[in-house]
Amino acid sequence: MDLSPSGGHVAMQLRIATPVTWANLPSAPDTTIVAQNLVRHDSGLVVLAAPAEPVKRGPEGATFLAALEALQVFFNEVVVDAAPVLDDATRAALAAASQVIVVCTPEVGAVHTTLGTLRALEGIRKAESQVFILVNQVAAEAGLPLSALERAMGRSPNGVIPHDPAQTAALARGLPLIFSQPGAVLPAAVAKFAGTL
Repeated sequence: MDLSPSGGHVAMQLRIATPVTWANLPSAPDTTIVAQNLVRHDSGLVVLAAPAEPVKRGPEGATFLAALEALQVFFNEVVVDAAPVLDDATRAALAAASQVIVVCTPEVGAVHTTLGTLRALEGIRKAESQVFILVNQVAAEAGLPLSALERAMGRSPNGVIPHDPAQTAALARGLPLIFSQPGAVLPAAVAKFAGTL
């Protein structure tokens, strides 16, 4: 479930053109309505997409929780790509999550944002053992060395996803690298990190 109110990237990166998103949900969706708003990628991934264009706000917290409850009827694991703001739906998602992954790129601004996010998670009472930090090396050259990130955050990241030039081509094709090139560097790093969860 992509909670972004500013134009979701999950459907875009999977090249799923869909008019159905969480914006179509009523305030108290049931399993039938949620099922009607899911889209399936050729790989088998199932997505409750965010609107393609920015909207004023994400779903209400109660709407999100009803949708989450419906999704849990269909799936053993539900992954929520939370909004970059602590709106009602994101707060509800964080409160309901058994694990929270904070993704950080090795850049000064991203580290600053990550530190603020970690403080906010303490306010939501997420135990440190439930919060995982994942460093995503999106560029060939890191802006900051890993040691600087560790000093700033006061802890080591739980995983590092190295830069993989094949990822750009995979995103352009709308086929996740883990399906098109499972032996590539990025999928191997993601699999290693997933094994720690």
